[in-house]
Amino acid sequence: TRAAWLFLELWSEKSTWASAWDQSALAETILEVVGAEMRKLSGGTYGYDSQCLPYLFPISNGLVPYRMYCDCWQAVLGDLSGPFGQRRSQIVGFVNPERLDVNYVPSDLFNGHGGDLSNMRLLPRAGQPALDPLVVHWAGSSGEQRLQSMSLYMARRFNISAAARSCPRRPPLS
Repeated sequence: TRAAWLFLELWSEKSTWASAWDQSALAETILEVVGAEMRKLSGGTYGYDSQCLPYLFPISNGLVPYRMYCDCWQAVLGDLSGPFGQRRSQIVGFVNPERLDVNYVPSDLFNGHGGDLSNMRLLPRAGQPALDPLVVHWAGSSGEQRLQSMSLYMARRFNISAAARSCPRRPPLS
């Protein structure tokens, strides 16, 4: 959809910021999109005014106060879309992580997996079914290991090749 492409564009733009990484860029994009939605629905009464954004950049000691950003993010998102577990948006779909892990990080769960997808529980092994996460976050792997694991996972799980190394073309806006 057009909204999805806009979301991806906003996220991509933020990922180029010197002090940002994919998680913080995603978090800020969520606040922007939900804030714009609430501003429209409220007739301009309330929305997101970038009040958390300063916490994504280094302070005088050179450190990024990311914990403060996370606290701000939770508070602002709660004000905009409701409390944890009850958030509502017509654009962003919120999933309760206590019911479904949508940010599966195998390196956090299975130390010593050695890059083996079965040891990460992403492929079946020894009578155990594979886990079926919505998103696999390859954090904790080196760049080459990450690419190899991702490529093999896509090939074995979905019969998709990462050889093209490109995204699908954008649908027409008409």
